[in-house]
Amino acid sequence: MVGQDFDPRDMCCMSGCAHCVLDDLYEEATKAEAEGKDVSKIDPAIKAFMDMEKKQKEKARLREEAKKLKEAQNEVPS
Repeated sequence: MVGQDFDPRDMCCMSGCAHCVLDDLYEEATKAEAEGKDVSKIDPAIKAFMDMEKKQKEKARLREEAKKLKEAQNEVPS
């Protein structure tokens, strides 16, 4: 998908799916960038959306870690 001439917004239903096609595009772009490939063709608005999604996933991961840590602390006998 990266580097192809298409508008990913045409592929997204904008329903807030748990796994959006834009997530796939973001993962592919991140991998391509790490490999030194040109990812400059990604629309800035789409990139901003994908960056927001990445931040939301990181926040969710941190919340889950904090929840597990709190549960583990509550299980330790005093």
